[in-house]
Amino acid sequence: MVCPNCHSKDLIDVQGQKFCTACGQLVSPLVEVSAVEQSPVQDASTEVTSADLPAGIQIHSLPGVELPAAAQITKRRKPGRPKSGRLDAPKTESPALLNHTRTVVPSTAPHIPEAPRLQPHAHRLNDIAPQPKVKLAQAPIPPAVPAGYGEITVETWRERFHLKYLFLAGVPAVSIALLAGGIAAVFTNGSLQLVVSRTQEASVAVAVEITLIGCLYYIGRSLGHSAILYGAARRSDHRPAPLSRWVGVAVNSFGRRLGFDIVTNLAQLAVLGLMLALVLTGGIDWQLPEWGQTAALFIAFLALTYLLTGLGVTQGFGRVGLTLAEISNREALGIGWNFFRRHFELVGVKLLGLVAELILIIPLAAATITAAVYVPHDLVWLAALVVALAVIICGALIGAGAAVWWQAAYRQLVRRDRITEAVHLLSSHQPERPRPAALIGVTILATVFVLAATIWPWLPWSG
Repeated sequence: MVCPNCHSKDLIDVQGQKFCTACGQLVSPLVEVSAVEQSPVQDASTEVTSADLPAGIQIHSLPGVELPAAAQITKRRKPGRPKSGRLDAPKTESPALLNHTRTVVPSTAPHIPEAPRLQPHAHRLNDIAPQPKVKLAQAPIPPAVPAGYGEITVETWRERFHLKYLFLAGVPAVSIALLAGGIAAVFTNGSLQLVVSRTQEASVAVAVEITLIGCLYYIGRSLGHSAILYGAARRSDHRPAPLSRWVGVAVNSFGRRLGFDIVTNLAQLAVLGLMLALVLTGGIDWQLPEWGQTAALFIAFLALTYLLTGLGVTQGFGRVGLTLAEISNREALGIGWNFFRRHFELVGVKLLGLVAELILIIPLAAATITAAVYVPHDLVWLAALVVALAVIICGALIGAGAAVWWQAAYRQLVRRDRITEAVHLLSSHQPERPRPAALIGVTILATVFVLAATIWPWLPWSG
C-alpha cells in the first residue's frame, strides 16, 4: 500500500488502522494501488475519478460539461488523524486536472486586501490637527487663591541678614544718617527747643537741604533696592549671579523706574491732597443732616484710603516687575494693580511684617536716644556718631527686608495668577553689565545732588 498524500510506502499499524510515518496520513486498506498512487504525474489521456484524487478534493460538473459516471462517486474519509503538511507548499497537479481544478474548485481562503502604505512623515502630520494660537493677553486667569504668605515671611527673615543685601541697603541710609547725626549734635548741645527754634529760623534752607538729601536717598535706594530684588530672585531660582550683574541691572533699569515712581508718587500726593481737603472743608457746605455728613465723610475716607493703599502696593510690585522683566511702565502698573485687586489680604500681611520690624528696631532706637541724651556736652561727636550708626543699621535691616519681601511676594503671585507669563515676568531681564550711557547718567545725577547737599548749608543766602 502507498500513502495517497506523499506516496510513501512506510506505513505503521495503529489499532487496526494504517498511518503514513512520513506525513501521518491515514491510509485506507480498501483503496487499491493504482497508477495514480505509483506516479504523481499521469498521462493526460488517463481517466481520473474522484476516488483517485487526494482526500478532500472533489470534481464538480460545469455547465455544459459531462463527466463520466465514475466521477460522480464521492470518496468519504474515515475519522482519524487530520492531514498534516505545510500550508504554504504548492500542491502538484496532474495535467488532466488542470481544467477542473483551476476552474471548478473555488478557493476557500478569504481575500484580504493589502493595507495602503503611508509615508511615516505624512502619517504623523495627518494625525496632528492644527492647534489654535492663544495669545497671552487672552489666556484665562486662574481663580484667586491664597498665596503662601508663610513662605514669604520665612524667606524675608532668613534672607534679610545676607551681607550683600545689608551693604546695598545700608549705602542709601548714609544720607539719612548724616541728617540724623546733625540733629543729634544740635540736640546734645542744647535741647529739643533749640532744634525747633533753629529749624524755624532757617525754614527755607532746612527744607531745601532736606529735599536734596531726600533726592540723594532716592537715587541710592532705587539702585540698592533693585539690586537686592534681582539678586534675591536669582538666588531663589537657584541661578545666582555676581554682585556686579545685580548693580548692572539696577543701573540699566533706573530710567524706567524713575518715570514709574514719578507717576505713582504724583498719584499718591493727589490722593493725600484730597484727604487733607476733606479734613479741612469736608461737610461744611453740605446740605445734609449730621448723620449723613458723617456717613459721607466715612465712605469718602474709606475709598481714598483704599486707593492710596492700592497705589502703594502697585508701586511696590511695579518696581519688581521693571527690575526682573522687560516690560513697560504701563504693564507694570497693570500687574501691580491686578495683584492688589485680587489679593487685598496682602496689605494685612505687609502691615504685620512692618510691626515685627518695628519691634526689632525699638530696642536699638531706645538705646540710641538714651546715649544721645546722657552723652556729655564735650562729646558731641560721639552722640552724632552713635545716632548715625544706629540709623545706618536700622536702614539696612529695614531696606533689605523690604526688598526681599516684595520680590518673594511678586514671584509667588506670578506663579499663581500669571502662570502662562511666568518665564517672561520672572526672568526676561538677563544679567548684564552697566551700559555706559546709563552709568554715566546715574553718576552725574548722584554727584550733582551730593555736591548740592554739601555746599548748600555754607551758602550765605541759605541762612
